[in-house]
Amino acid sequence: MSVPTLTIFANFRIDQEERFMRMQDSFLSFKDICAQHWVINVRGSYKEKVHSFLATYLENRLEISFLESKAGWFRDTREIMSGCTSEFVLFWIEDHINMVPVEVYQTVLKELSQAQCDILSYSFYHPETLKPYHYVSGDPFSTLTAYTLTKSAVCEIERQLGGVFHIVSALSILKTSVFKKIINSTHPLLKKWPKYLPFDFEKTSDAKQFLPLITAVPRLELFASIDAGPTEAYSLIGRGLYPNRMDRASLHEIEFKPKKYKIKSFIPPQIWEKARQIYKVFLRLKYTLNI
Repeated sequence: MSVPTLTIFANFRIDQEERFMRMQDSFLSFKDICAQHWVINVRGSYKEKVHSFLATYLENRLEISFLESKAGWFRDTREIMSGCTSEFVLFWIEDHINMVPVEVYQTVLKELSQAQCDILSYSFYHPETLKPYHYVSGDPFSTLTAYTLTKSAVCEIERQLGGVFHIVSALSILKTSVFKKIINSTHPLLKKWPKYLPFDFEKTSDAKQFLPLITAVPRLELFASIDAGPTEAYSLIGRGLYPNRMDRASLHEIEFKPKKYKIKSFIPPQIWEKARQIYKVFLRLKYTLNI
């Protein structure tokens, strides 16, 4: 069986030195993967540096753009990925590091195709994120186990877990048809995030319109996060495997400039939580209406 075709996709913002360094380390960890095309859209002040760095290694396999329209991340992604014809897409997130020899992905892709899988989450390999799949049976292969997530199977998992779980992660290898279905979808109708961010790509199990899905769970750790995870000890920094030049909170402080509310200390916690929930609804309305 020949290795299915693969495109590496990214549409990320690199506008800080630490983010640029992490992107380089991430790329170098899997640059020789069996991918025919790298379709990369870069936003932010480091975009020319990113272009120069990637072009050095990828040459004619690189399709790079600097699109950042007012229509937002999904609109721009639809444009840059419109010509993608590969069987699978790896959604590259620049602060995750490959942990296996790149030759492993040839077997992964073959088994994804053989099992007719729609999606495989390649990072956050941890008992907490694997827990939903303890409640359904799967078909084992050498590098992955394939699970058919029907509506009834998902409802059973939700019952066992006591809540919803993720069925689509950005940190995934997806069938191109599934990737395009997601980026062309209007879900969620009430947006959770601003239009310039990619986070509405991810789906929890209450989004049952995306079912059924044949989901693959790797049987080994493919990628790992530099600074995030289900537990503090999970990340590569937490394991002592990556230099702690800047912690996650400091990086986000620079990039997102989160608001701090001094008034919070004067409001009873129960009232503050209700006010926060109401505020979140108004935010989602704002994001949906592109105000």
